[in-house]
Amino acid sequence: IQEEKAATLLKAQKEQEERMAYLEKCRQELESDYTNRVARIRSFVQKTIQHKNCRNKMVPQELSKTQMAFENEKKKLKSDLKKCTAFCKKIKSSQSFDDVFVASLLKDLDTLNLSRYLEEISNAFLDLSSSSSSSNRKLKVGDVNGVVQVLIALHERYKDFMTDILVPQMIGYLKEKQQDHVDPKQKKMYMRILTELLVNGVLIETKPIMKIVAEAAGVAKGDGGGVDGGQEEKYVVTDPALLIAFAKSAGFELIGVMPKGIMQDMDFILSKQQQQQQQQQQQEEDAMSMEMMAEETSGNDGNADMDNEEKRTENDGTHCANTQDPVKQDIVITVSQTLLTEGKEAIEQLESIQNERALNDEICNRFRKHVTGAMTYLSKSLISAHKKLFKMQTRCDQDRLLAGSLPEQREKSLKEAQLLFESLKKSVETLAEILNIEMPLLEARDEEEKKEDAVLGLEVYRAEDGQETNLGPFDDEETKDFYCDIPDLLTTIPPALLGYSAEDVERIHKANSEKYGSGLANEENRSDIITIDEYVSTANESDLESALEEDGIPGSQVDEGR
Repeated sequence: IQEEKAATLLKAQKEQEERMAYLEKCRQELESDYTNRVARIRSFVQKTIQHKNCRNKMVPQELSKTQMAFENEKKKLKSDLKKCTAFCKKIKSSQSFDDVFVASLLKDLDTLNLSRYLEEISNAFLDLSSSSSSSNRKLKVGDVNGVVQVLIALHERYKDFMTDILVPQMIGYLKEKQQDHVDPKQKKMYMRILTELLVNGVLIETKPIMKIVAEAAGVAKGDGGGVDGGQEEKYVVTDPALLIAFAKSAGFELIGVMPKGIMQDMDFILSKQQQQQQQQQQQEEDAMSMEMMAEETSGNDGNADMDNEEKRTENDGTHCANTQDPVKQDIVITVSQTLLTEGKEAIEQLESIQNERALNDEICNRFRKHVTGAMTYLSKSLISAHKKLFKMQTRCDQDRLLAGSLPEQREKSLKEAQLLFESLKKSVETLAEILNIEMPLLEARDEEEKKEDAVLGLEVYRAEDGQETNLGPFDDEETKDFYCDIPDLLTTIPPALLGYSAEDVERIHKANSEKYGSGLANEENRSDIITIDEYVSTANESDLESALEEDGIPGSQVDEGR
């Protein structure tokens, strides 16, 4: 008995250790996820605050003071050719616009007078993202933030650099209509840089960017001309990559919508805080109920105490039995109070910047309308491309079963359809994240396609009159007619060879026309068609021999053949 008790106790201890290990693992995973979400929200808030501070510096009064102060100190700076050209070469030969490299460029700007080299500096930045650049390294998305910091510093010192030199060249390139002279990657980088400058308050004029975004979204001319046009605009997206590049950089400060990922992080943190509050309330209620039970049982006799002890023992046994498998239990795991406090602070910071906008509400609403309209068009295109791809895949699978392989052109068309679907899906997912809306529902197959798939190797074809026609293993009616319809022998074999006179031929044609119509016989009535053997058996042998001898075949060979 003691050995059984020891074994039972050892098993219970092992189960308790497993349960505690599982709870600790779940707690660590939860706290790691919670910490990552808090960090994302803080980074998002910090970036928004940086944009706001930069916009405050770009106010005309503040900017003019900064530029005037630099003009007064400019004569004291170095302007020799060697160091100024070295600054341009440094930009062209840059490997990465990280914090260290950007800090070195900003330090050079504080010591150099680059008034005579602004065009060379502008060409150096433009050359970074050009496909024809002599540099081995091209500008990447991660470099945009560093590039913008340097451009803002140049704008604070040289008032004509952005408005008269760099920005007009970028906008002119984005408006280029000839596709041979345009690099799509370069366009996306220019759009990102211009959008970041717009968010930071460097660019004041929004009409060029608005026009480029409207053209990329494919706004139909004459359909309202904007938010205040009074008519519903129609969108036919012409450049989804350029539009997505704008939407990624614009964010909620230009579009006016919080990203879906940030909203999901906020909801997760709020749910954990609410869960913690509910657990605390439950603990307080349990403590109060235990105190009340202790007061009630203090005046009872020993028998009542014994009964209560037995009930508590039964309840404890039931609880232990329910917690033997921790995986199956609905365990409430909460994070530490320190993390909850950090999450609460992050939510408060996020709520404080929700109404921050880089431009006025009218322009932001117009940007959002263009992006939303493009999202609607791309969603419809995605659904249509998904249906076409599914039908094409089903048809190709059937053809592979019948023929063993597909022609090269069919394989190429199928790959192009797959690439188009993947590209549209990626674009729609990105816009859905930015606009905080759900993805369109893509149905795998409809009821009609399920019915067709029930019969393998057969295809139900609907003719022009709407009636279903069983094509069997053939692709279309023309192919089926070629292999199944029997030609009229009277039009290919001389009647004399078949032993028929002109009257017999006319009579047979009339009978077939009355029985089968003007078309050819159906497969179901094939047994009623007069075969060539029947024609030959009814012919006169002397007529056959004479007809064959006229064709140069002697009668002896006819006898041997017979």
